[in-house]
Amino acid sequence: MDTDQSKPLHVLIVEDYNLSAQYMSQALKLCNCRSIQIAESGEQAVEMARSQGPFDVVFVDLLMKGMGGIACISVLKSMQWSGYIVAMSANEDLRMSAMAAGADKFLHKLDHPVRDIVAIVNAVRTK
Repeated sequence: MDTDQSKPLHVLIVEDYNLSAQYMSQALKLCNCRSIQIAESGEQAVEMARSQGPFDVVFVDLLMKGMGGIACISVLKSMQWSGYIVAMSANEDLRMSAMAAGADKFLHKLDHPVRDIVAIVNAVRTK
């Protein structure tokens, strides 16, 4: 994989709360991402992964209406997903379930400052 820190990435944010999605999007713009897509549900994320993928990084909110984040992660993994999946929740109790479903990292929603998002994206670039 290209290790250039300026390598643009294709990123998907799966978040049903618009303010959180916009926060993530703004943080990712600081990271030279090629494109930043937003899905408002797990179902929409799966469809976008099929039609617009592959995404290099997917940030998935775990608590959403309809298909939740854990189910979304499981479906992405069943599609032979090779991108990096970051599960996000304010509920620390969901960490183990998210990791068991196939998430590569858990980000506590109340503690994810821009520097953490930037660090995740830069780590993906070096893989």
